[in-house]
Amino acid sequence: RSRQLYQNNFGIVEGGSTARLTTDNVFLYEWTENIRPKGSNEIASALYHRLNNSDFYGDSRVRLFADGCGGQNKNSIVVGMCAYWLQMKSPNRIRELELIFPVVGHSYMPPDRVFATIEKVIKKKQAIVDPRDYVKIFGRFGTVIKLGGSDCPVYDWKLVAGRYLKPPGQLHFKFNPCKRFILKKSEDNEIVIKGENFYTKNLCAFQQFCKRGASISDMDPPILESGVPIASAKLYDINNLLEKHFGKNWRDLQTQELDFYKNLLPENIDENQIGHEADDDSESKTDESSSDIDGQDEWI
Repeated sequence: RSRQLYQNNFGIVEGGSTARLTTDNVFLYEWTENIRPKGSNEIASALYHRLNNSDFYGDSRVRLFADGCGGQNKNSIVVGMCAYWLQMKSPNRIRELELIFPVVGHSYMPPDRVFATIEKVIKKKQAIVDPRDYVKIFGRFGTVIKLGGSDCPVYDWKLVAGRYLKPPGQLHFKFNPCKRFILKKSEDNEIVIKGENFYTKNLCAFQQFCKRGASISDMDPPILESGVPIASAKLYDINNLLEKHFGKNWRDLQTQELDFYKNLLPENIDENQIGHEADDDSESKTDESSSDIDGQDEWI
């Protein structure tokens, strides 16, 4: 059972549930795990990029739908990014932003259709070695944006959220049970928030989101550097897979699909020197490819 390198794919679809899915309204943010991990900073940064590059056609309210994964989507870090965008970057006509989390297991959003189509194509491939081959497949169904590069940098939203925003336990509503979060600009142009436990009822009042003496405008998230070390045990497994595919001397082969691994893996990997680092890939996958798609998240 061999660990493989994750290829993350975060999808955002613009439009309603009946909209035709094309490369004009489907946006796929991709990155390999040696570039960035898959966490709330990465998801918030991709969503921030999409909000800044969308035309809202004169609307005064933005509605976002996503699954309720706490570590990536439903957390104060993503909500804090939305508050910052609403106050500092949104068009003046946008006065309100609503985040909606459908009931788990009872929703099928447009991004799910995109990912299902991508999976059908990938399953027909006996092996995918080069991460760029995944990107080519993604590009057939959406506009691909590389996360962690100059086009879509990753910001430290977690840092500024902890510094300027009230933690979930100090808000005037219980964070976890909420199915909706509503942010709006107050009369003095500050951001206020409320959380609702129901999709159709509005029972909570708006209150300040920031800590005492702080303001959303104070938030200035720094850009995080790209580059994440990969556990040596995983590198060893990747090297073994490459040797099974291409032979012991795979480094000597002059083929572009191996360039990525020549830069990623050290030239000498000694099994006896492998550490026992904690690896988020604890459930190893069995496949003949050295790269594996993972982390298909969705927003609409």
